[in-house]
Amino acid sequence: MNFDEIKNSWDAEKATDVTIPSALNTLRKAKHPIDKLRTNMKNEFFMQIVAVLIIPFFLKVSADMRMLFISSYILFVAISAYYLYYFYRFYKDMHNYSMETKDGLQELYYQLRLNMERYKSFGFLLLPFIFIFLGFIEFGNVKNGRLNLTILLNRHAWLFTGLIAFIAVSYIFIIVAWVKSFYGKYALQIKGVLDELKEETTR
Repeated sequence: MNFDEIKNSWDAEKATDVTIPSALNTLRKAKHPIDKLRTNMKNEFFMQIVAVLIIPFFLKVSADMRMLFISSYILFVAISAYYLYYFYRFYKDMHNYSMETKDGLQELYYQLRLNMERYKSFGFLLLPFIFIFLGFIEFGNVKNGRLNLTILLNRHAWLFTGLIAFIAVSYIFIIVAWVKSFYGKYALQIKGVLDELKEETTR
């Protein structure tokens, strides 16, 4: 090996010694948002289970509507269980991604984005059930002779339609804002780490 080869080998070793610690330090920046994601997912998982289970206790359904309510509630639980299964599976799989490599972090980022879209789809899918359950509440009000939305529908149909549209739009806005607040900001932080790693590898 001549002097030039020795010099080139020495320079390559020095470059490696500089690059690897730098990349590791960048990767470690993703640890905080990932830990926050896991905490949020764990808390929300149990919160959603409780929410699904307590709904029947807040709805007073008359005997002649009970079978219809049970059928609707079973469908609601089935859809929720399907989503919660994938939600929990992603939470468990997060521990399997290597945070010490760019590929592992990138795979986690893509899976997170996929689950954010799944979350929003799940929320939008539950919108009809909100109106169904509101319908059961309204039917109970009619049976008890209390003031109800049926009067509003009969007297001011346009106002009733506007109210339904307002509830739907507000619900969609809340779902999107919730996903952005609970998961979106951490996804952006992870994306920032990936962009920083990309810049380091292209230098």
